[in-house]
Amino acid sequence: MDKALAREDEARVVRALSDPDLAMAVRSKLAEQPGLLPGTVDLEVVSGVVILRGEAKHVETIEELARRSAAVPGVQEVRNLLRLPGESSPPGHQR
Repeated sequence: MDKALAREDEARVVRALSDPDLAMAVRSKLAEQPGLLPGTVDLEVVSGVVILRGEAKHVETIEELARRSAAVPGVQEVRNLLRLPGESSPPGHQR
């Protein structure tokens, strides 16, 4: 199959993913690395936009969570609202 056609087929499938399905795909991607997704992270998907909220112990973990989330086909954008323990949430970003 032509590579361009294969990409078009993949794009059609990705567009067909619902937000709950996309959230499940992102969680699966993050779970590939044991211990990466701490229990203090909330993941939500709205119209293809992944929103990460909560705390992670290291800046590197925060960056890796955002990077891996963005790598999932169908993710349009990642809003990384994660913070280190003790940091306050940005105004308007609390649940």
